[in-house]
Amino acid sequence: MSQLESPCPGEVVGAWMPETEEVCSPGSKFRPVLVMAVDEHDGQIDVLCAYGTSQNVDRVGRGEFVVTPADLRLEKTTKFCLRKMYWLPLEASYFARGGAQEVAGRLSSKLLSKLAFAAKEVGLK
Repeated sequence: MSQLESPCPGEVVGAWMPETEEVCSPGSKFRPVLVMAVDEHDGQIDVLCAYGTSQNVDRVGRGEFVVTPADLRLEKTTKFCLRKMYWLPLEASYFARGGAQEVAGRLSSKLLSKLAFAAKEVGLK
């Protein structure tokens, strides 16, 4: 793949999301992440991603909300955590698996309401 498409805020895409504060290297698991913002500067694009997990989706904490496969093209029900967000460079090492980007879709208005509530819980606007 020569060039990646820049995702839009509100899209759920696949990424090798780091699982620790060490964001200088991709994580070990390709997982759905929620694109919160995109920043382009000096020819580089960075993407602010909220961590997604299929673990403990029955317990939703402050700043979290759940999306199901009925809502988007997801393999499993996924909980997004707005308390765990990282800026990642738009590079294949973070946003491609097998040479391809994966886009699960864009949040519907119902899901945007859940996102807005979760964001308010953690002080985001």
